[in-house]
Amino acid sequence: MKPLALAALPLCLLLAGCYATAASQGSTEVASAAPLLGPDEIRDLTPAEKAVLAKSFAAGLKDPDSAKFQWAKVRKAMPLDGSFDYCAMVNSKNSYGGYVGMQPFIGTVAVTKGKITAGVLGAVGESTPMYRDILPKMCRDKGLDPFIASL
Repeated sequence: MKPLALAALPLCLLLAGCYATAASQGSTEVASAAPLLGPDEIRDLTPAEKAVLAKSFAAGLKDPDSAKFQWAKVRKAMPLDGSFDYCAMVNSKNSYGGYVGMQPFIGTVAVTKGKITAGVLGAVGESTPMYRDILPKMCRDKGLDPFIASL
C-alpha cells in the first residue's frame, strides 16, 4: 500500500465517522448545511496551487497519471498555517482501465506560511444511485460545492 494512501486512511475514517454520527443521532431537528461562500469570499486556484494539489490528490487514486481535475474555488481568507477542507471534481481510470466520468471528491489542503503546500484525498464520490448524493451532501454541509468550477 502506498504511504500516502495509508496516511489518508485516518482522514477517510474521520470524515466517514463525522458524517455517520451526525446522521445517526436521531435528533428531530433538521441539520442545515453551512452557507455557501459568496463570490467576494472565494478565488480561483493559481496554476502553481493546481500543480501542487493535482500531484497530491492524484496520489490517492488507483491510476494517478490518469487524473483530470475540474477545480473549484478556494477561500480568499486562508489560514496562515494549518489546513482546510476542499471539494472539487475528478475523472480518473478505474481498475479496468476506463474513465469513470467526473466525480466529486473531498480532501484536505495543507497550508504553510499562507501558501498551499499539499493535499490529501479524503474520498471520491460514486455514480451508483445508492451513493451518488452522499459526498456532495458532505461538501454542502461544510459550505462547499464541488460542482461550481473555477475557470
